[in-house]
Amino acid sequence: MPKAGIEIVVHPGTYRVVEPLEFGKQVSGAADAPIVFRALKKGTVRLSGGIRLTGFTQVTDLEVLERMEPAARNKVWEINARKHAMAELGETVHPESRVELFYNDQPMTLARWPNEGYTFIKDIPLQDENDDTGGQFMYIDNRVEHWIDEKEVWLHGYWRYQWWDEYMRVASIDSERQLITLAPPRHRFGYSKLKPFYALNLLCELDRPTEWHLDRESGVLYFYPPGPLEQSRVVISMAPSIFRMTNASHLTFNGFVFEAAQEDGVVLTDCNNITFLGCTFRNLGKSGVKILGGHDVRIIGCDITETGRGGIDMNGGDRQALRPANHAAINNHIWRVARWRRMYSPGIHLSGVGNRAAHNLIHDLPHSAILFSGNDMIIEFNEIHSVCYEANDAGAIYTGRNWTCRGNIIRNNFFHDIHGLGGRFAMGVYLDDMFSSAEIYNNLFYRVINPVIIGGGRDNSVTNNIFVESSPAITVDARALQSWADYHADAWLAEQKEKGTISGIAFNQPPHSDRYPRLANILAGIPKAPEGNVIARNISFNGRWDNIAPDAAQYIRIEDNLVDVDPHFVDLENVNFQLRDDSPAFELGFNRFSISRVGLINDETRASWPIQHHVRPLRRERRPLPNPPDTLRLPHVSGRIEIDGVLSDFAWGGENAAILVNENLAGDRSYGLAGGEKTPDSLASRMWLVHNDTHLLVAMDNPVNPVQPLRLGNIWGLDDAMEIAVSKNTPGIRSPIIVLRGFPSGYFESSQEANASALDSQRAANGVEYAAKIDNPIGWTAEWRIPFDSLGIDPTKDKLLAFNISVRKTADNQWRLWRGTGTNTWEVFEAGFVKLFQKR
Repeated sequence: MPKAGIEIVVHPGTYRVVEPLEFGKQVSGAADAPIVFRALKKGTVRLSGGIRLTGFTQVTDLEVLERMEPAARNKVWEINARKHAMAELGETVHPESRVELFYNDQPMTLARWPNEGYTFIKDIPLQDENDDTGGQFMYIDNRVEHWIDEKEVWLHGYWRYQWWDEYMRVASIDSERQLITLAPPRHRFGYSKLKPFYALNLLCELDRPTEWHLDRESGVLYFYPPGPLEQSRVVISMAPSIFRMTNASHLTFNGFVFEAAQEDGVVLTDCNNITFLGCTFRNLGKSGVKILGGHDVRIIGCDITETGRGGIDMNGGDRQALRPANHAAINNHIWRVARWRRMYSPGIHLSGVGNRAAHNLIHDLPHSAILFSGNDMIIEFNEIHSVCYEANDAGAIYTGRNWTCRGNIIRNNFFHDIHGLGGRFAMGVYLDDMFSSAEIYNNLFYRVINPVIIGGGRDNSVTNNIFVESSPAITVDARALQSWADYHADAWLAEQKEKGTISGIAFNQPPHSDRYPRLANILAGIPKAPEGNVIARNISFNGRWDNIAPDAAQYIRIEDNLVDVDPHFVDLENVNFQLRDDSPAFELGFNRFSISRVGLINDETRASWPIQHHVRPLRRERRPLPNPPDTLRLPHVSGRIEIDGVLSDFAWGGENAAILVNENLAGDRSYGLAGGEKTPDSLASRMWLVHNDTHLLVAMDNPVNPVQPLRLGNIWGLDDAMEIAVSKNTPGIRSPIIVLRGFPSGYFESSQEANASALDSQRAANGVEYAAKIDNPIGWTAEWRIPFDSLGIDPTKDKLLAFNISVRKTADNQWRLWRGTGTNTWEVFEAGFVKLFQKR
């Protein structure tokens, strides 16, 4: 080895890798003598884990052709992949390692139905999971019966929640009962009615360009190419990875293309001082780069796209000793990853201690841009947009469920145009389930549905940020004090009592007690309360400011924020949110920060330049359901109803007019083995709805679990309560969703949680009459008289109203809804409608 190290220059070409190239101590440099591998011309040296397929012939086997759609039969080609290229054929549907096909560097699609979008679960039959008959559902479309003779049918779907997808293999299809039975292992969260899925790996559905199918018994690959096969590159992935490094050090790879591996492109285990500079990672089965342990690994200036999972998975550092790894992802362009595993496959995943993500551009991801866990992470100068578009209850930057992951900094980032599926419930920075001690400052949020959410955590600070057209800017709750989320905190406190640790960390001993004194003293206050959060010196303009839960407000310090006051931006129309010198924000202590430094840097490290990227527009859409939403007929009444909480008035219509309120959020109408939560002890709630030309009248009967009393209080989520949500059904736009909540105590409130303006929310409470009556231990009843004027509704014109009613039952730890929304209870456009009928 020369004293100054060596550089190895690789000439252009495609270099095919059958097995991963191994690097270890024997192929390593030193601090003063590094080894540099450099492409002679950036982007022209392709390290491919795939095999090129040539010699396709048109399909002539009549038995095979008859299984296809007539229009596709003369357009499908075949090749025996086993004889031509691969003696051992891998699986085509597998979460860890699978064969994929590429045409001119574009990933092709396993033959599927429907070709776009999803079909839906019709219903969940009663079944017994204990005798291996769980995992069954009824289908809607008879197209499913075409698949009965297929050798291996797989389904991909969001089986219960819109933040977790999974692939399920079909064990059998019963056409008489319209029943699909899935092979184990089955979905961890169960199955729900009307959840979306599609089928793949089906020869009978090979009916459009880009689709392919591999018969693993015969080895024949069938392909409907998107263009001519002559002069094209058709590649099938073969190698598990391109590089695998263990205990390697002081290596740099500059300007290479890593492609067509079945798993991660590059895997580094316990390596140090490794740099990938200006490389391209594409068409890979899992992540572009996976880093496990080690220190000082840097991914700089790379392009990462079309991976099956995430972009960069970076783990390193010792959490017990708080020893940093100093891994870094800098100046990378990451887009269209998570092609295979849609959820929890971020552009960058940081875990461990002391790692950094800076100056990256991340966009067009179905779920999160950055996930992190651990200590002392720095996330800065990144531009993030058009992510979380296929999810709900997700964050562009997401972390959660830990009191001990402290010292993390999120600063100087530009978040814009972030909205979940259908324009619903996605966040910019989501500190979920009691995550604590993140510093969020000097960030710009523009057109972000929920910029910052603190989900019951402690010691977080949100300071010196700018929020524009983003609502609500700040959300804080006290979920660890509530029965639906307290079990996490209870488990940590039980561990502390038994072992003296929290989440495996000696939180009150050095080095943690020295580094994080607030963590060391966590037991001195109310550990489950959101103590120590600070929200100060922020700017909120053209959007709702905060959504602070009443049971969280007393623990939070909120000061010196500029809200709904013109901050004097340099050029609002042209999205220049720098502040003029006369901005009133400076008088409150706001510190100017530069937006121009955010995002990619055009320097010699970049794999490509210029960069083109486009924003996904916000589309407020209803979930694509197979049937029209339910519509209730609201009868007109002329008799007087006394609002006293006693459901004795004849005008309600009696038992025959009662409407069940007994779905959970996922939409299940039955519980237990049919896919819902644990079987509840309380009976279904019931509602009555009528109107009298000027008022909406609502009555509720809410039985509760007789073993436990009502939880009395006036905090939604924490105490027993009911919620009415209503909005005008205005085509093309979203009218404000008005949310009214009533409690057994007789107290009611108008909430802004659904992002109605303060004026709309205040008006909604005007003239409302509400009364409740408690009948322990049986339950409680309630009555409402709500002026249409207060709701902003003209009953002579607004005949169809989007609507939902929800009930909180603390004894069973459940929300019961008229119609499950799959998201927030108040998302009326995911629930149903009421139609006003006039007096005859």
